[in-house]
Amino acid sequence: MRTSVIPEAVQERFNVVELHLDRWIKNGLAERVALIDLESGEETTYRELHRLACRFSNVLAEHSLELFDRVMIAMRDSRLSVASFLGAMRAGMVPFYVNPNYGVDEFKFFIRDSRCRAIIADRSTAEKLEVATREVGKHVKAMVNVDRDGFSDLLEGFRDEYPLAETHKDDPAYIVYTSGTTGRPKGAVHLHHDLVYAVGPYVSNVIDVREGDVFYSASKLYFSAGRMFGLHIPLMCGATSLIDPERSTPERVLAAISGRDVTHLLCVPTLYLRILNHLERLGVRTLERRALRYCVSGGEPLPASVFERWREVTGLEILNGIGSSEAEWIFISYRQGECKPGSSGKVIPGWEAKLVDESGQEVTEPYKVGVLYISSDSVAAFYWRRSEETRRTFIGRWYNTMDMLYFDQDGYLHYVGRSDDLFKVHGMWVSPAEVEDAILATGLVQECAVIGLPTSEGLTEVVAFVVPKDPSNQRLEEELKAALADRIPRYKIPSKVLTVDEIPKTATGKVRRTALREMAMSGLIKRAGEL
Repeated sequence: MRTSVIPEAVQERFNVVELHLDRWIKNGLAERVALIDLESGEETTYRELHRLACRFSNVLAEHSLELFDRVMIAMRDSRLSVASFLGAMRAGMVPFYVNPNYGVDEFKFFIRDSRCRAIIADRSTAEKLEVATREVGKHVKAMVNVDRDGFSDLLEGFRDEYPLAETHKDDPAYIVYTSGTTGRPKGAVHLHHDLVYAVGPYVSNVIDVREGDVFYSASKLYFSAGRMFGLHIPLMCGATSLIDPERSTPERVLAAISGRDVTHLLCVPTLYLRILNHLERLGVRTLERRALRYCVSGGEPLPASVFERWREVTGLEILNGIGSSEAEWIFISYRQGECKPGSSGKVIPGWEAKLVDESGQEVTEPYKVGVLYISSDSVAAFYWRRSEETRRTFIGRWYNTMDMLYFDQDGYLHYVGRSDDLFKVHGMWVSPAEVEDAILATGLVQECAVIGLPTSEGLTEVVAFVVPKDPSNQRLEEELKAALADRIPRYKIPSKVLTVDEIPKTATGKVRRTALREMAMSGLIKRAGEL
């Protein structure tokens, strides 16, 4: 058992930003480095981050934002994206990150759904957000572009002090948007006390955090895991977060490990595999890990082969885990020296978990599959403006994860899949319905169906089955992927397009996805364009 720097409980009046910033300054640690920008090398101390967050609080207050108003942040990772998030929470507002790579239509959805009162953008998003706001954002009071000429001077003109809003521990603190069963994003509303119960058990039982530690999350802040590992965990533990505005490639991750003495690394399994393959191409058989002590993984199942290869190259185990945006962080995990490759790990103390079978009974036998339910004070309170989905997902004190698992004779849990049709690619949810709609919108096919299939490395890829409008079109896959590039994010675009005469369906017209998997695994179906 490790000693945690996170309190076990909080007072009724509580603003979680105090645990990120104010307490370190009160304890004489203001000059510790909170953030390092990987691109520029610029360092930001806790005192400087505190002042910057306060200035953002004052900017938002200047625009007449009030308690619990939503603040949308669509920026590349930077010290300003961190400070704006903390500044909004400090003032009692409710921020949420949005992927800056989205297009105008996707931004319009978030503006409409959240009824956000303020939007904070940078040069990568400002133009798209201005278009979206003109069309659907009459309720938006402020549009702040941090890269606009003169903004730095403007920000410096605001006071660098702002009192912590006197929020209650059960007041909304921030929103995390996550994919719904229909593919429509839904906002999980987290309260001010949630992070205490998400971070505390993890740093007490899975990792330790020491003075001078440096965290590097390959996942960006606009992903739930990236925000947790790149913002909340390091800052709530008084450590340093290495902020990377660019896409995380194997080269960038390796440079961070070697050049910045990273101690805690987070990557999705796909990226760990890419790093291993990159090292193999370079002929590197042993990686000098320098300060690296912890390698964490989540977002998708970790293949046993990737775990073994990583341990052989680095001498470190990948601490695989299962978590969710609704739960806020990992609740099932490996622990150093207790890893069982191929499993998902064990429930972290501080969490409760149970498997429930189809009859609603708790599973008590090893190897029997059930739906995972978990319970903790870190679980979201509800979905924003989604009462039906809230009732279906949050049942009393239990959260229905919709993940299917079983436990073995040693108590290790094993992930089987989703109880719905969603699956993850590169750690991000893919809704078959959303991809199918996009494919049909291209006008190139009559019918289609999408599933996730394992690759030879044990990861998951998107595979589309289509009934072509023109069976003689040998460029169908190429044309389809090109048409989808403007419709859906890259990771949702099918890796393979397989042509069929018809899509197998049930008597009620539902797609038989199990039959599609069998067809794909048979190897008898041709890819689009093959003769």
